[in-house]
Amino acid sequence: MRDDLPNSAIRAALSGNWDEAVKLNKEILKETPKNLEALNRLAKAYIELGQKNPALKAIKDALSIDHYNQISLKLKARLSTGKILKGNKSDSYATLSAFIEEPGKTKTVLLINCASPKKISCSECAQGLQLIPKRHTIHVCDCDGNYLGMLPDDLGKRLNLLIKGGNIYESFVKSVGEKDLTIFIREISKAKKYRDLPSFPAKITSDYLIDRADEILAEEEGKLHKVKKVEVPPDDDEDDLPGTKAIHLDEEPEE
Repeated sequence: MRDDLPNSAIRAALSGNWDEAVKLNKEILKETPKNLEALNRLAKAYIELGQKNPALKAIKDALSIDHYNQISLKLKARLSTGKILKGNKSDSYATLSAFIEEPGKTKTVLLINCASPKKISCSECAQGLQLIPKRHTIHVCDCDGNYLGMLPDDLGKRLNLLIKGGNIYESFVKSVGEKDLTIFIREISKAKKYRDLPSFPAKITSDYLIDRADEILAEEEGKLHKVKKVEVPPDDDEDDLPGTKAIHLDEEPEE
């Protein structure tokens, strides 16, 4: 099987090219008939095309491999009701353009402290997610508020600060593993006070952004420790030109 077939099948689905998605997933299944992900993708493509019987067959094949596969069960329920299930609304899924990389504005992230494999398996590629600020980090949840994992510590602290400060982000599932989940985050809008701060700096440390953002907030709250320059007389052993030095506002110039 060509290494790029699964990615090509995913791209076809993300772009809404369901006929191509059917073709590519069938190619995968010719070589790996028990490929559960391909069967689920095939079923979804058939559903989007309105082809109920082929979709049902793909779902049955998937459930014969894993009786409790959550994606297969959701697709089956969607097919039987003829409705899109809560949390699987079409507008909660990303299009292919949503995954275009933009330096400083997008980032692909492998979550830490992930939920159980059973819960992770419910996630689908391009599914919309929620970024929930906590005390010092960010929890990642599905559209129903179910916990899926956390952002790594440094990134979690940074986005926690930026989100609470007014930045807005969107995020989607990029890939699903047996025990891990990779997501894609995009900056949608930036608070005025953070206009010069990249959400995802490429060539500077994360500590820089945190320190700089703290400085901006401190300035707004009037808590930044200000300094000023004052004229002081020169020492006896210095030239006759007046010297200057920086002193804190709460200090008195030396006499």
